[in-house]
Amino acid sequence: MIINDFITTYEMHDSLILNIVLEDTKLTFTIDFCYWMQSNYKDDEIETGIIQVVFDKVTDYNGIMGQVDNYSILDVTYEDDIITFLICDDYNDTSYEISFKAKSVDVNNL
Repeated sequence: MIINDFITTYEMHDSLILNIVLEDTKLTFTIDFCYWMQSNYKDDEIETGIIQVVFDKVTDYNGIMGQVDNYSILDVTYEDDIITFLICDDYNDTSYEISFKAKSVDVNNL
């Protein structure tokens, strides 16, 4: 899907990043995703679950990588072809900004 569709379709706020991997030009976020934050959520569905968000043809990556300890997503923006994740290490009260360019994104349930 195109990046604009991702930004408008998925509410990432309060979801938790578990792992970030960059291989060649593919960037994968493993996320404990807040289904309950989505506009189409129904009370009888699961509240959270693990997903992978995979960005393709990534350039200009600027951010942390590897396994992280449940960093919460505060916001995701897309401006001037740059995707920015504002995240917080809640245990250490430290904020990070991850920015990069990508051509497309896929969201996969695990």
